[in-house]
Amino acid sequence: QENVEAGRRATQSEQRLDEMNSVLSSPDARTVHARAGNGAATSVVSSRRLDKTVFTAAGLPAPGTGKTYQLWLDHNGTMRPAGLLPHDGAVLLTGDTAGARAVGLTLEPAGGSARPTTPPLVLLPLPA
Repeated sequence: QENVEAGRRATQSEQRLDEMNSVLSSPDARTVHARAGNGAATSVVSSRRLDKTVFTAAGLPAPGTGKTYQLWLDHNGTMRPAGLLPHDGAVLLTGDTAGARAVGLTLEPAGGSARPTTPPLVLLPLPA
């Protein structure tokens, strides 16, 4: 049973990587870069054709015990959860990117929050 579960997780990871690669290599991919308040280099790559967005970060300090980085989609001032980022790397955003104006990054309790508990470290406009 452990092998079946490990295989399922590996398949899901491979699918997510394929989706991220599709966004990053899409002919209509648009990118926005910014520095977070803690100095990390961040980027948002978005493909309207695929209706998907990838967030990347480099130089994020370790979040600390009991904390995680959380991504948000800004829908006219309403922040909606869009995924967790344990540390540096890339993540395919979850949630509805249609109508979102920006992607935010906050430091939240482990497991994430329903709403941001701190101001965003960075708020990147979604590429047009």
